[in-house]
Amino acid sequence: AVAEALKVIESSEKMLTMVCCKSLLEPLRVAIVTAMQAPLAGLAPHVLALKWAEKEAAVRKACQDAALRWPALMADAVKELLQSGPVAPTTSSARKALLEQPPFVLARFPTFIEKVDAAIRAMLTAQAEEAMGGRLSATLGIFFMGGSPHVQPTMNLTATPPTMGFTVQGEHLAQNVVMAFVYAGAGGQLAGLEKLLSKAAAIDDAKWNENCAKERARLAERASELERAREGVTKMLAQEHVDLCSIRYV
Repeated sequence: AVAEALKVIESSEKMLTMVCCKSLLEPLRVAIVTAMQAPLAGLAPHVLALKWAEKEAAVRKACQDAALRWPALMADAVKELLQSGPVAPTTSSARKALLEQPPFVLARFPTFIEKVDAAIRAMLTAQAEEAMGGRLSATLGIFFMGGSPHVQPTMNLTATPPTMGFTVQGEHLAQNVVMAFVYAGAGGQLAGLEKLLSKAAAIDDAKWNENCAKERARLAERASELERAREGVTKMLAQEHVDLCSIRYV
């Protein structure tokens, strides 16, 4: 089960990266750019301080929302991968091969999948909390405290009343925030995956029994009977010189 789950997830790494980028990182980037795009110029100092604090609050909220969505987004995508079964065969030879050598299907073991899901959510939640408290916190702190080269103050202190403002490159901030999330692990890859799956596989033997084992065996036997019947009818028709090219299904 661990080897199969590892193979399924690693083979879908590009898909998971796309999910993360399209559904998490790009919306985060857009939210930050939107929050920072309103100009801040020609304002009284106390008004500028208020507007700047509002922008900081909006950006931090966008980051917090992304951090909260990240574990569920990735865990749901992985769970869907593990629950998907093999594609149904469309030819008799493929059906026969499937019956003779049935694949290992993780979807038959919901207890294992649920434990993997819980482990991934816990791991990503910890990574999201680390992102908010580590590199991301430092990035936002430097930017909004005026220590970033992407924030240039403007002022006219001799005007009546005095005015101040900021020239802000919001896209640079958005890109730095996105990179902070990627450094924390939100790029679509799952670190320590094999160890995590092995831990999830520590399940009581009784719980490994698939719920549909008896039904699956019954259906497999029925499919074998139908296949044997079809072959028998085909042979009978061939002996009667029937044009088999006109027959697709029996």
